[in-house]
Amino acid sequence: MRNARITTRLILGFGVILLLMMVTTLVGIMEVRKIDASLTTINDLNSVKQRYAINFRGSVHDRAIAVRDYILTETPAGRQALKADIDRLAAAYATSAKGMTDLLALHPADAAEKKILDDIAAIETRTLASVSQILTSANAGQNDPAKTALMSTAAPAFVDWLAAINRFIDLQEARNKAITDETRAIAARFEVLMEIVTGLSVLLGGAFAFWIIRSVRPLKPLTATMLELAEGDLSVQIPQIKTRDEVGEIAGAMQVFLRNAKEARRLEDEQKAEQAERLRRSEAVGTAVRDFEQRIEGIVSSLSASAGTMNGMASELAGSLGVAADQSASVASAAEVASGNVQTVAAAAEEMSASLQTITSNVSDTASTAKACAAAAQQSAEKLEDLQQAVDDIDTVIQAIDTVARQTNLLALNATIEASRAGDAGKGFAVVASEVKTLASRTHDMTEEIAKRVEHIKHSARDTILSVNDILDQIGLVDAKTANVAEAVEQQNAATAEISRNVQHAATGTGDVTRTIVGVRETAIQSVESVHTLTSSAGDLSRQAEQLSTSVQEFLREVRHYN
Repeated sequence: MRNARITTRLILGFGVILLLMMVTTLVGIMEVRKIDASLTTINDLNSVKQRYAINFRGSVHDRAIAVRDYILTETPAGRQALKADIDRLAAAYATSAKGMTDLLALHPADAAEKKILDDIAAIETRTLASVSQILTSANAGQNDPAKTALMSTAAPAFVDWLAAINRFIDLQEARNKAITDETRAIAARFEVLMEIVTGLSVLLGGAFAFWIIRSVRPLKPLTATMLELAEGDLSVQIPQIKTRDEVGEIAGAMQVFLRNAKEARRLEDEQKAEQAERLRRSEAVGTAVRDFEQRIEGIVSSLSASAGTMNGMASELAGSLGVAADQSASVASAAEVASGNVQTVAAAAEEMSASLQTITSNVSDTASTAKACAAAAQQSAEKLEDLQQAVDDIDTVIQAIDTVARQTNLLALNATIEASRAGDAGKGFAVVASEVKTLASRTHDMTEEIAKRVEHIKHSARDTILSVNDILDQIGLVDAKTANVAEAVEQQNAATAEISRNVQHAATGTGDVTRTIVGVRETAIQSVESVHTLTSSAGDLSRQAEQLSTSVQEFLREVRHYN
């Protein structure tokens, strides 16, 4: 009975009290019917019989007096009046007798009543016969014999008649008294029964009330705990309810709700931690981007400066070669004397040509390197596009988590309201708790999806770093090639100086080196063209350096935008 449900307790309590009321009502109906039958017997039967018998007695008594007065009265008028009175009393007796006969026809007399009524009828016949003889004697003028018959025969007959009637009246009186006593006994028993049933109902009602109140008493601490949960306090302890009634089910549902609320709080904390980690990573990426921008700007600036220097040196070299070509005409007469020197000049020219070829090759490599840098930058841009898509996916997942969180809060509120009402034995609360569990599962799935997207971002970031490293490596190659260009230019300067000295020596030793000088002049012109090519290549390198700087700037802007 300790684990009986509240509904069972209410039904059992009210059922027992209702059963007592029904038993009391049935007993009351039976007792009332008995009392009604007794009162009917008294009022509609015995009292009517008694009233008819009383009428008999009055008629017989008054007729006895009238017969006496008739005998004693000697005047005709007096006797006529008394005779009329005797006839009236006889008619009244006959009327009551008829009523008695009709009543007995509906309710036959028992043996005792029948015996008395037979005695009354027999005495009536005897008395009326005696009275008739006495009245006839008196009418014949025989007063003395009439008086004698009155005293000896009629008077005792009237006395016996009245005695029989009184016995009938006493019988009805006794029976009415017995019925009345029995009715009072029935009423007394019913009163005692009502007192017993009332006392038992009060005791049972109090016991069932205590039983029911005891079963719902844990609702007070459960209500207080629910209010604390509604305020967001998840450290509360749900009271342990070991019964398996509605209160126990409510306590179990609250345990489920508390676990779900703690799980939701844990997921919220994890989301905040992940958001903080993403912010930290974003700041780290921003710092790395700034450092990369500074290094790239320094490298590009250095590359542009080197290209400008190389362009200036090539211009100076072209001017010098032009001067040399002009001066070669003036030393044509001394060509023979300076034959040996001219050979030296030729060798120097060959060295200069080789140097210029080296410069051209290095410039070509530099262009290829710049293209590789551009390709690496393009690859980095593609990786950043992947990073942008991953971030967009993260936003979508976060929005879904936010929607689930709002629905969880609404269901938590509905669960709180449903628990406070405790309607239908807490069934509505069980439905809300199930829905909260479902939403928590969806939140968990969304969290796993976020983890996958973040991992994708990590891969994209690593790929971006590799691309940036490739760019740095290519820029290192550009720097190395630029150094080679500078070295080649130095060699060209040395060769040009050697040519100048040899030409000076040839000017003093030979006068007729026309053909050779022509060759030298052609070589100088070719050198000028090569220098022009070098100048063009240096310009291209400078422009490519500017394009590289622009591409890097755009790349960094996109990184900052998606970061």
